[in-house]
Amino acid sequence: MSAPTDATHRTPRLFRRIFLAFYALVALVFCALIVVGVVRGLGEIRGPRPAPPLPAASCLERLEALRVELLDRLAAFPRSPSAAEEADAFGPWAVEFRGRFEQTRARCSPPADGSAELAAAIRESLKSIRRALDLSEIQATHWSRHLGPVLDESAENLQRVRRLLH
Repeated sequence: MSAPTDATHRTPRLFRRIFLAFYALVALVFCALIVVGVVRGLGEIRGPRPAPPLPAASCLERLEALRVELLDRLAAFPRSPSAAEEADAFGPWAVEFRGRFEQTRARCSPPADGSAELAAAIRESLKSIRRALDLSEIQATHWSRHLGPVLDESAENLQRVRRLLH
């Protein structure tokens, strides 16, 4: 009779051990998932690694392209049908342009190759383009507040004269 009694006492102990092992396994998996999530989160906070520096020739091409783009955008003011709308559209464009400028500055300051004199020349070019952008934002503000509405009014008056002539 002692044998069946030992078997009945052993079964709850076995179930308790199985449950404890399963519980420990779930807890370990949960902890591992938390650790993986924290590591991934910290990796995203750190952000991507910076892009490698560009060679000086590529930096020169990018700087020239930025300068031409800025000049083209400024030249669009007088040709625009609505000066005030053009000045209002300049703000979002300037933010995007400043982002492209900062990317170029990050990759070209200093360039991957070249002398210290070349690096200084590129740095001065970056400063002058940034200064031109700052001044162009001032010009766009002036244009949208003062000159743009007056020019729009004159364009409307000219349109009215054209309609009356035809």
